[in-house]
Amino acid sequence: MRWMKGLLRLLGPGAACLLMQLGPGQNAWAQEQPRGQSVADREHPDYDPIGARLGAFTFFPYIAGSLLFDDNVFYTSSDRTTDLISTVNFGLRTRADGDNYTLRLDTGGDIVRYLETTSQNYWQAHFSLDGRYDLDPGTALFGQVESQRRAQPRDAVDAVNSLTPTIYYDTDAVLGFSRNSGLFNTTVTGAYQRIQYEDSEGASHTTIDNGPLDRNQWSIDGLVGYNYVGTQSAFVRFQGNVRDYPDSPNGNGFHQNSRGFALTFGGDFDFDGIVTGRLELGYQEQDYFEESSVGAVRGPLINLNVLWNVTQLTSITGTVNYNYEESIKNDSPGYRRAYLSAGIAHELRRNVVLFGRLDYANRQFINSSETDNIGAATIGARYLIDNGLVLDSRYQFRIQRGAGGGGDYVVNQVFVQLRKTF
Repeated sequence: MRWMKGLLRLLGPGAACLLMQLGPGQNAWAQEQPRGQSVADREHPDYDPIGARLGAFTFFPYIAGSLLFDDNVFYTSSDRTTDLISTVNFGLRTRADGDNYTLRLDTGGDIVRYLETTSQNYWQAHFSLDGRYDLDPGTALFGQVESQRRAQPRDAVDAVNSLTPTIYYDTDAVLGFSRNSGLFNTTVTGAYQRIQYEDSEGASHTTIDNGPLDRNQWSIDGLVGYNYVGTQSAFVRFQGNVRDYPDSPNGNGFHQNSRGFALTFGGDFDFDGIVTGRLELGYQEQDYFEESSVGAVRGPLINLNVLWNVTQLTSITGTVNYNYEESIKNDSPGYRRAYLSAGIAHELRRNVVLFGRLDYANRQFINSSETDNIGAATIGARYLIDNGLVLDSRYQFRIQRGAGGGGDYVVNQVFVQLRKTF
């Protein structure tokens, strides 16, 4: 089979990489690690891209090629489709640093091709510009504008399940202000997001009207904190949003428009730089004021992120979340999600990082009997070959078991990518 030959070609470079790693090379060595930084995020100046300078600007063009073996492309419980998917990523990153400002630009695209199921071919593109301006020490304005052309993932909760990929456009604008006076810190951010879908192809070559998925969102995020010692702080945070669906109600007669908020209290903790993280506890509400069958969805909000640097070569991370996520599906506006994650990263050599992660999520849908349980296990490695040249590889096993309309599936994926940033 063509995909089997492709899989052998996929695994070949990974095997060669493994042999190189086991052979002579630089041993891992402990370097001073910034507080709150995982081994996986550690900087490696010896392997950083060189870039091209022009005045205050530094340009970093990049290109990458990857292969993904997927044994269940459509996430089905039976009649699984196996394929080998190739992707070419390309783009340009630019950075400018002045005495009191920073400006960054990132633009590029992805070309995705399937070996067997060629009807799933698609392309993506993105443009992002963000910057920061320091008014004085401790006070800054920041902002970002971003536009993307994306393909909806096949495993998305609100997946359209069309014959061809469902394409949408995501446009965002953010403007914010931050102030850190020593004892107190304040951050206020306002944002606008526009998501617009293209129509897609349905059964018997019919057209699926995806207009009801289009939406506008206006949001605000404000945080006031007290820095009581070092990098540790306590804070109160308020987040508010207004969501407008121009084509509401959808095909099921559900009115999607809503407004909501979240109020949390929390803190950033740091135990000798070895264990760091953030804990947030609070209340969340999203009011579907035009839909009497749902009304307001209320409940607790929990976010816990922990980093434990066991040694200077090994990091363990943990995440616990409980919140409400909007994802319009038939008569349901979304689901309550409980999420647990644990990961480990180890610097085997100066230029080789191994990692693994376990994930579990439970979704309880509002106004529906559907329940999903999802588990995943991931292992992988990153090999820094030369300045800006990186080889990434990973294997992931994922399983979902659903009830009351939730789908069951099992997926195995093997991914390899070679990336060069100049």
